[in-house]
Amino acid sequence: MKKDIIHIGAHKTATTSFQKNLFIREKQIGYLGQHCLENNQVHLAIDSLINDDDYDYKKDILKKKIEDIKKRNINQFIFSNEDIVTSRFLTQSAKRLKDLLPNSTVVLSIRSQFSALQSWYISHGSKLKLVPRGYWNKFVSFNDWFNYIFEFNKLSITPHQNSPLEAMNYKKIYDVFSKHFSEENIKILVYENFSYNKKKFLSEWSNLTGINVEKIEMVLNNNNIERLRESQVHFNLRGFFKFFSFSGNFEKFLKILNFGKRAKISFKKKEEEKIKEYFGEGNNFLNKKFNLELDKFNYPL
Repeated sequence: MKKDIIHIGAHKTATTSFQKNLFIREKQIGYLGQHCLENNQVHLAIDSLINDDDYDYKKDILKKKIEDIKKRNINQFIFSNEDIVTSRFLTQSAKRLKDLLPNSTVVLSIRSQFSALQSWYISHGSKLKLVPRGYWNKFVSFNDWFNYIFEFNKLSITPHQNSPLEAMNYKKIYDVFSKHFSEENIKILVYENFSYNKKKFLSEWSNLTGINVEKIEMVLNNNNIERLRESQVHFNLRGFFKFFSFSGNFEKFLKILNFGKRAKISFKKKEEEKIKEYFGEGNNFLNKKFNLELDKFNYPL
């Protein structure tokens, strides 16, 4: 059997598509992670690996489950969970994964922080979370959200979760995992190739798993489970009605109007500069080290 694969995201890089469409369905793969077909106890143990302290960490459950999966007739074991990169305990997660799966390749898919932040805001940031029920899911303007996430790490809003900025700090994630798994065991994939050079992106997964490109492409196409993307019409309506309180039936009505082009927002010049300042140095380092050609895909450099 090949080296184990630890797929840590990042968010907004087709992780859900690969988990639901390929990792779960391909018989050659033994899969543990997000959306895996295991009982609630196992899912709680996965969450424990990422978020719990040593006292509550359910290591024995995970160790036993990994052993059971590897006894099956599989060619490749994969652990996949993108919540690792949003956790405040990134180093702890890396240590625990090294302990559980010492002979592994760590796969990190990256996406331009410009488009990743847009996608994150539209699907998550534009709706209030972790607030009293009366305010939950209310619309938040991009400007307010953008300013907030740059302050988020200074605030202990949630005990486990980092700012989206840290989930997109690919250099930091690389530094943490390369320390525990060594540089040669880190593989970085560029998400934009999934759209603009799909064969290349799938070939990299083929080289990792031993499954031929055509089969990977066929499985992904035949089981195309995608999250519903918010349209510009629906997004604009949510923003227009942000000052009003409506029943759940009205929210359902708005969802009926989720059609047309995908929602998109634009950055102001000062926001672009702030993003470049935050991510540019790290992106440049990874670009040169792995010859990623990030300048082709509008990464902040």
